[in-house]
Amino acid sequence: MPIDLACPSCRKMLQVPDYAAGKKARCPSCGEIIPVPARERTVDPYAAPRSPAKPSAEDVEYTQAAGRLDIGRVWSESWATWSRHLGAFVGATAIMIGMTLGAVMAMWALMFLGMAVAVSTGDGETADMVAGSITMLITLVGGLMIGLFTCYLAIGMTRMALDAGRGLPVRISRLFSGSDVLVGYFGYYLLFTILVEIGLIFCIVPGIWMACAWWPGFLLIVDRRCGGGEALGYAARLTRGNILSGFVLLLVVGLVHMAGGLTLCIGSLFTTPLIFVLFATAYRQLAGDPKPAEASAVVDPMGGAENLDFA
Repeated sequence: MPIDLACPSCRKMLQVPDYAAGKKARCPSCGEIIPVPARERTVDPYAAPRSPAKPSAEDVEYTQAAGRLDIGRVWSESWATWSRHLGAFVGATAIMIGMTLGAVMAMWALMFLGMAVAVSTGDGETADMVAGSITMLITLVGGLMIGLFTCYLAIGMTRMALDAGRGLPVRISRLFSGSDVLVGYFGYYLLFTILVEIGLIFCIVPGIWMACAWWPGFLLIVDRRCGGGEALGYAARLTRGNILSGFVLLLVVGLVHMAGGLTLCIGSLFTTPLIFVLFATAYRQLAGDPKPAEASAVVDPMGGAENLDFA
């Protein structure tokens, strides 16, 4: 029997199937994670006592990988998902690239303006020192801000890719939904990059292994709102036994990225969202995420129906 509940954030009335009891659901309107109340079980006083049930795979989250990573299936599902929502993906990518380039140009404009002011108000070595200090400060602060902004847009694109794979409506507005996990995502990006770079310095193999083991951490932070350390542990469990498949996935992603660059970067409008969809599809396969046909529905009180994904 369906369970009725209201989103505490946007107050929208939702309805989920009874098998969602005790789980968490995401509101399709505002993205809020909502705990679904568990069903009360009727106790038969005449029933024979039973031993406590062992926890099921659904009760123990990410204790091991939910399945093998099938690269062929990942590619075919990703291509189908990408093709279905090509317009939205290309539009979001154009916005993402345009805004990122705009931020870089603004940083360079500030840098040249600062240098011009320093040169015009000083003379000789003093002007050179001031100009150098301004350049360094703007580079550091601007680089940090651009990094945060890029991660913010990457979170939104990841959510679009996850929504597409789950059969949810794909909206470009999701591109700007990354503020809730931005700090954790950016911290994980720094941690992941530093550890992988260190691993690559030492005989290359450790760095490749870490990249293959920990890539799902980005999606865990976006999808499950994990912390950085928690995401590392969960990612390692998801990819256990799938390191070689993960390496092949990274090779495929690298080839797709190269294909976009070989077309004077125009192809990046198409290859960039395909990369996000590839990672999202592989993550969903490892995490045992339901296929779009298996997704449950939220009934809109106004008469429409929307799909709901469980967290």
